[in-house]
Amino acid sequence: MSTQPDITRLQPTPDSLNVILKNTHFRDGILDAVNKVQLSVDYALELPLLVFKFSEPYYDFLEILKFENFAGINQEWLEKEQILIKLISSDVSIADKLTTREFLLSIDASVHLRNHMHIQKQLSQTQIREREDDIYLNYNQFLK
Repeated sequence: MSTQPDITRLQPTPDSLNVILKNTHFRDGILDAVNKVQLSVDYALELPLLVFKFSEPYYDFLEILKFENFAGINQEWLEKEQILIKLISSDVSIADKLTTREFLLSIDASVHLRNHMHIQKQLSQTQIREREDDIYLNYNQFLK
């Protein structure tokens, strides 16, 4: 079984899905305005992927969105007409300084993401794990 590097944490809120960057991996200032950051949403094997690409490819990563990770906790962000994804980093050299990049999905992209999240409910845990393993085995292919 392959796993994703432990470099982020997902934090759903009523308004957005926050992707918290762990500062043990990401350099200070990675989200500053001068740095290019892109988000694309890919769908691999019926699992939605948030693919983040930086001006420095070393920092590129993806997040697999699994409905089970949000069961019983805040899912309001998923029901918004336009889903908001926030990429958040804290600067260790300046206490309490958070830098945020916001990515507002189009209405169509939001509907597509929401539908794929709900489709997962029809998959067994084994099917989801197998798909997740396949994604991790081909991790770098999704970052191209």
